[in-house]
Amino acid sequence: QEYFLKKYFDDKIRNWLNSDDKLLDFGCGPGIFSFRLSSSVANLIGLDISRQFINLATSHNKYSNLQFHYVPNLTDYVFRNKSVFDAILMVDVVHHLEKPMEILKILVDTLKVDGKLIVYEPNLLNPAIAALHLFDPNERGLLRFGHKKKYLQLFRKCNFKLDYFEYNGIVIGPKSKLIKLVVILLNLPLVVKLLGFLNPKLFMVFSRA
Repeated sequence: QEYFLKKYFDDKIRNWLNSDDKLLDFGCGPGIFSFRLSSSVANLIGLDISRQFINLATSHNKYSNLQFHYVPNLTDYVFRNKSVFDAILMVDVVHHLEKPMEILKILVDTLKVDGKLIVYEPNLLNPAIAALHLFDPNERGLLRFGHKKKYLQLFRKCNFKLDYFEYNGIVIGPKSKLIKLVVILLNLPLVVKLLGFLNPKLFMVFSRA
C-alpha cells in the first residue's frame, strides 16, 4: 500500500541517501523499491539472482540512471566493482540467503569506506509474521534470525557496525484495512513506546566497521 511505502520506506530511506549517491539494490526482485528511489540518487543498480525478476524489472524501467543486472555469481560481480557504492539496500533479502555471512562479507567490498548498508527484515516478535514464516517453506529462513540481537551478531561478524535501528511499520503484501489499522495503532506516540516491538519489520542501517 502506498501509505506504508511512503511513511515507512520513502521517508526513512531518504534520510540516509544523498542526491549524488550510487546505490545498489541487492536482491531487487521486480524493481519496486529501485523505481521509488531512482529520483533520490545519481545512479542505481538493481541486482538479483532471478533472471525472471530482472527481465520484469527491465521491461518496466523508464529511468536513465537505473540499470538492472542478472547476477548468478556475486563474487565475479564484486571483483569488477569494488568500493563503488555509497549505499546498499537489502529489503527482505538476508533471511533468504543460504549463506548470509559469506554474501555479506562479499558485499562489504562493494561499499565505499563511508558507505551505508540499509536493511529491512521481518520481525519474528510480530505474531502474524512469525506464523507466515513458519508455514511458508520459502520464508522459513527467517527462523534462523528474526530478532534484533541475532541480526546484530550476524552483521558484526561481517565487519559492519550498527548506526541506526527501529521497529518499522512497513507491510509488504496484499492490501488490508485491518493490517493498516493495526500498524497505525502500534505507532501512536503513547503506544509505540510500549508495543512498538510488535511492528512487522526491523529497519537497520550499518556502516563498515
